Amino acid sequence: YITYPALCLFSGLTIIDYNYFYCFLSVIIHETAHLAAMVICKSPFCGVKISVFEIKIIEKSRHILDYKRDLIITSAGPLANILFFILFFSASVNFAVINLLIGAFNLLPAAGLDGGQMIYLLLSKHFSGRISAIILDIITVIISIPLFVLGILVLFRSAYNFSLLLVSMYLILSLFIKEDKYL
Repeated sequence: YITYPALCLFSGLTIIDYNYFYCFLSVIIHETAHLAAMVICKSPFCGVKISVFEIKIIEKSRHILDYKRDLIITSAGPLANILFFILFFSASVNFAVINLLIGAFNLLPAAGLDGGQMIYLLLSKHFSGRISAIILDIITVIISIPLFVLGILVLFRSAYNFSLLLVSMYLILSLFIKEDKYL
């Protein structure tokens, strides 16, 4: 389901600039690839929740999947975005670049992102879940600090673009507010 504030935000931003539509479409491609991988890997899901800050796939049993299937599901979203970058680069550069940026951003090794989930899966092969989570939390802070500084620089340089600053703050806050960030 989609929350009403998310619907209002998406609609309003799409009216302002068509590039926001490309962003939403790229995110939908990303999440659809995760869903397709879940179907292929026989990992049932209950639904999809779209809110202002996240799109969450509500899963039934992914936490009991083997390493290989979990890695396939986790990497499917960024790989789909990179594939769409390659396919659409000559037809629509804006759409292609937005897909590349969303795919690359999701590969960052930070909690709450696909790259962070991949790092957690790799760490879990060698350490306990608790130790893996602590290591990933430290990596997330290390990644978030330069993003935050870069976000401040972009804000001062552009005088209005605060998106990177918000993203870095979200990554740091997600360490404290998300209970199931590694599932």
